[in-house]
Amino acid sequence: MRSDILVLRKELNAAKSAPAALEKERDGLGKELEKLKVKMKDIEAKLKSTLIEKSKVEVKFFELSPENHFLEVSRFFALVMLISSMWRLLLIHAAGFGFTG
Repeated sequence: MRSDILVLRKELNAAKSAPAALEKERDGLGKELEKLKVKMKDIEAKLKSTLIEKSKVEVKFFELSPENHFLEVSRFFALVMLISSMWRLLLIHAAGFGFTG
């Protein structure tokens, strides 16, 4: 009987402290979410900038003489790879927010 009372006291104490722990965890998750939102906005800005740069390179690509095409093609494909990597990062972060692609 006495051991039952001790067990019930421990459970009661644990139940009393649980809401505070959950609130602390919720606050921590909220802060983490805000950090992820900032990172996601930064990635989106970089992606937009890279897409603009890609468009500029595409325009230049057709304006250049054939002997200069090799350098621009290399730059173009480097940008394509960068954009692909940024999309992957964006999708990974979006998945963390519960979005699906």
